Amino acid sequence: MFRMIRSGLLCLTAVCAWSAAEGQTATMELSSTTGAVGATATATVKISGDLPITGFSVGVVHDPALTLDQAPGLGPALTGLPAGSPAYAEVHLATSASGEPGFTAGVVIDFDLSDTLAPGTSHTVLEMQYGLGAGVVNGGTYALTFSEQLAPQVGAETGAPVPNMIVELGPAVETVAASLTLVEGSITASQVSLVRGDATDDGQVNIADAVRILDALFNQTAPPLACPGSGDMNDDGLLNIADPIQLLTALFVSGTWDIIPPPNPSTGCGVDEDLPCDAAAICAP
Repeated sequence: MFRMIRSGLLCLTAVCAWSAAEGQTATMELSSTTGAVGATATATVKISGDLPITGFSVGVVHDPALTLDQAPGLGPALTGLPAGSPAYAEVHLATSASGEPGFTAGVVIDFDLSDTLAPGTSHTVLEMQYGLGAGVVNGGTYALTFSEQLAPQVGAETGAPVPNMIVELGPAVETVAASLTLVEGSITASQVSLVRGDATDDGQVNIADAVRILDALFNQTAPPLACPGSGDMNDDGLLNIADPIQLLTALFVSGTWDIIPPPNPSTGCGVDEDLPCDAAAICAP
């Protein structure tokens, strides 16, 4: 169960009586980001307040087309605290009563209130790695949403639903933010751009790329292409011996470069719909 501190005493969220300072405001924000189909996308939870932050709890659900295989990690705002802080941090995968997948988190910065998160600054407190697998469609947008219907699950034990809450240090006691703004996020799926023919991802198309495709096909010690689409020279959705032959033809038979379908070196970076790309440094934004 997520525990908080009030006036220096340990207590349970269910029984603590919190005061709310008039005009006190805070924000909890889920990022909106993009990720490549077949890869992972990093999303974050950020918090901010008009007073020093001493703790928070949060529940987040995600579109079931996304996958979250492990509990989120602590963000740089928490990992960068002095040794011994945060004093308490529990983050667990959870499922709502209606079957929505997600996670819960509860964090106390410091039991004696010596360390806090500074006011007036947005702090990245959690980082999530979502998988964009078979259920994700290129160009689709998948929601990340705050929820108060999630309970932490540890083994066979299920706790109480976790509220979305930021606790700040007031003049005398800790207070729950009277006005908490929740900014929800999303992940938009996209495919990584590539240049057809640049199998080595070095910004050039030459005989080394044909050799790289051949190695990927026939040399068992060679790694697979990071961008299979970069080696699919005839754009048939397959990677086979016809592809390096077509590349060699384009390189050494005059006037045949136009046999290479776009995106090729003439047209620049683009997307191969059939063979998604995990990473292409040469086409990175």
